[in-house]
Amino acid sequence: MDAGGRLRAPAERDYAHAKAFVAPATLEAMADHRARGDEHPLAFWREAAHGRVLESFQLLGVRRGPEGSVLVTVEERSWVAGSPGSLARTASEYLVARVGSAWRVVDRRAGGTFDEAAVRSRAAAFDAPLRLGRRP
Repeated sequence: MDAGGRLRAPAERDYAHAKAFVAPATLEAMADHRARGDEHPLAFWREAAHGRVLESFQLLGVRRGPEGSVLVTVEERSWVAGSPGSLARTASEYLVARVGSAWRVVDRRAGGTFDEAAVRSRAAAFDAPLRLGRRP
């Protein structure tokens, strides 16, 4: 919000810290979506531009996924502009995997989950699992 209490369009620099946790291939996919005029499910600014602000989230579960990935389920609660006292709740699943030596967010399913085929279709965005005894 600006000094007058009006919503302002979010600047990409506002999201630099969050984008550091996103897989590079996913950042490229986000740019491709934006160039086509639509938004990727991980485009954080998409929600803010429509007057939704993440109020809080709660971890609901974590499970192992295929190809060495991890699937994280959270409940996201967002404040919605123009709806006083109203919070929108969404259960989302995040695909998280290793890229180099770090864990990165690869994709998000708002209101849904990833099946094995969906994870495998995104496997090019992250590294194969490490063998026991090996370090990145």
